[in-house]
Amino acid sequence: MSTYLEKGTKFCRSRRGHKGFFYPDLEDWDTTAVRAKAIPMSWVGSEMAAVLITEDSIFGFGRADRLIPVWVEKSDLIKE
Repeated sequence: MSTYLEKGTKFCRSRRGHKGFFYPDLEDWDTTAVRAKAIPMSWVGSEMAAVLITEDSIFGFGRADRLIPVWVEKSDLIKE
């Protein structure tokens, strides 16, 4: 089963924190430019879900081979 984010899904970008781990940057929000396949990551710190999406999913252009960690509401994840 694959996981997706719809075009226009609001997400929070990541920032590096303690010991180099990624954390949600609650002051840096954006929306997906296209429907994006999301790769779930392990995270138990909040009601948000950590996922990897491609750079071109964020900007509509960019590298399809570069994965960016972002944070979304768990209810925004679509499983198909």
